[in-house]
Amino acid sequence: MTSPGSFSMRGGPVLLDANHDGQKELLVLVNSSFVTPTVIDGVNWQAHTSHYHTGIYGYKPADQGQRPHYEEYPRRRDLDEVETAAQARQFLAYPEPKRKVRKAPSAN
Repeated sequence: MTSPGSFSMRGGPVLLDANHDGQKELLVLVNSSFVTPTVIDGVNWQAHTSHYHTGIYGYKPADQGQRPHYEEYPRRRDLDEVETAAQARQFLAYPEPKRKVRKAPSAN
């Protein structure tokens, strides 16, 4: 039986150069799975939804009075729904695409 909401790490952590700076970052591939009771045409169903996301963590060396640690980098939307480390490597082979923000037309 699946709990109403669960999270699991897929495979082990992956080390690779995610931001092309010559340092390896820690990638954590996570699957969040939710089961929702649903009634369709009077019949009870268990709706199952999975969502994948990838966390990227950069190594931060020891600072004064601190221990070395990993710090989470900003989320990369292009890595949402990536299910495997091989797919993540393909996406990370190239820098994150730049998004252009359109300006609203001016009302004259």
